[in-house]
Amino acid sequence: MRADLKELLSREAQRVHPSPAPIDAVLTDVQTRVRHRRMGATAVAAVLAVLAVAGPWAIGWIGEGSTVGRPADAVPSDPSWGPYRVGDTIYLGEQAELTNKHLADPMAEVPRGVVYSTATGKIGLLTTAGEHRQIGFGATMYPALASNPATGWVTWLENGPGRDRGEIVVYDTTVGRFGMEVDRLPVSKDGPRNCFRPRIANPGPFAIDGSAVYYCTGKGDFVWHPTEADAEPKQILPVEGDPSTSDDYLLDVRAGVQVVARYGDGHPTTAIMPVGQTTPTTTIEHELIDGFLSRDGRFVAAPLDEPMQVYDTSTGEQTTPDYFAGQGNRVPLAMTFTDDGGVALGLIHPERGTTNIVTCSLPEGACEMELQDLDGGVFFANQRHQ
Repeated sequence: MRADLKELLSREAQRVHPSPAPIDAVLTDVQTRVRHRRMGATAVAAVLAVLAVAGPWAIGWIGEGSTVGRPADAVPSDPSWGPYRVGDTIYLGEQAELTNKHLADPMAEVPRGVVYSTATGKIGLLTTAGEHRQIGFGATMYPALASNPATGWVTWLENGPGRDRGEIVVYDTTVGRFGMEVDRLPVSKDGPRNCFRPRIANPGPFAIDGSAVYYCTGKGDFVWHPTEADAEPKQILPVEGDPSTSDDYLLDVRAGVQVVARYGDGHPTTAIMPVGQTTPTTTIEHELIDGFLSRDGRFVAAPLDEPMQVYDTSTGEQTTPDYFAGQGNRVPLAMTFTDDGGVALGLIHPERGTTNIVTCSLPEGACEMELQDLDGGVFFANQRHQ
């Protein structure tokens, strides 16, 4: 299910009061269909859509044990997983939060807060001091965001003149009170390649590693260094003169490690290698749609696997902690890497619509409950679209 449709259903649910929905039957049907390609994305999106259409019935039990009106759990002042969203509210800890019914899913962490997007293409900055400012105006609908939490850079794609034109915006959130624009790059969206193939989010920038901005267009995957004297973008994939890379797509780049989705031989795989190289050091024998790296490049998350998985980039082996332990029949909804080298997951109850946040150490370490029975779905900053 496309993100824009999912968002529309979520918004319309606020005005709908239907009879109870057959969620168990829908989940059973979804689990049957997840065997097909991209069904990992469809499975979770379908759960969200059902929860949205079910309205208040799905948000909490009505009657004894109801979560409606129950005080929220205490919000940690400095969560290891960074900024996060519950329903229509973004939390930066005890001192800063923002509620906006038009929020889109993508968020990007920056040193003094979080950059968020709206369904209408606006880009906002919320600081740890509780201040917020609109910093972008004409972004694509449900825009993708990428940031470097160490430097404060964030990037997105804005609409340009004409349907197939756009501009990549790079913004430094650390300058002054609300930051300033670093540069813009006009790009063409047209071309034979499909940027939606390896990821669900809109095409455009998907990673910042140091001062390098990585983005996808219909002509290929590129890297751009806006502060360098010769700032012309360089094409990374497909590699010129190498037809075997014609169906290769960059998934993520972090700490000198790049992850590539490969479709060329008809059997999708995921290749991991140092930046600038084409020979894999590690290969995972299936595609990791929307896969993304930990900050140190040691692990890669597969948020659309069934269930969500974590892989070691040095070996390609699965190293997922047992995050289901003690969680009953909850469904994994969101995941991100934590500041201390672990992983955080949002696990939603398919009937009650409440979410628990658990953190787990890596590799395959113990898991700990952080917050429980949050009313609604959870979205983390710097996760990929689920």
